[in-house]
Amino acid sequence: MFIKPTATKLYWQEAKFSNNDLELGIKIAVAITFHNIPEGISISVPYYFSTKNKLKTFMLVLLSGFSEIFGAFICYLFFFFIRN
Repeated sequence: MFIKPTATKLYWQEAKFSNNDLELGIKIAVAITFHNIPEGISISVPYYFSTKNKLKTFMLVLLSGFSEIFGAFICYLFFFFIRN
């Protein structure tokens, strides 16, 4: 729990000084990817052990993953229209 807020804070401090930095974008994308692995495990393991159904577990984790992508797209559209 301590590592995640510290890493996020460091990235936001660095992001204040660079708007169009590709290297920073790649760092943040990799950090989010590594964050999503334990998040998927924490969603899938309890659900699988309670239902013993791999298909339902897979669909639940897939839905959880797509909700993040959908939320990011909504935020992108929001900031795109605010900026223009």
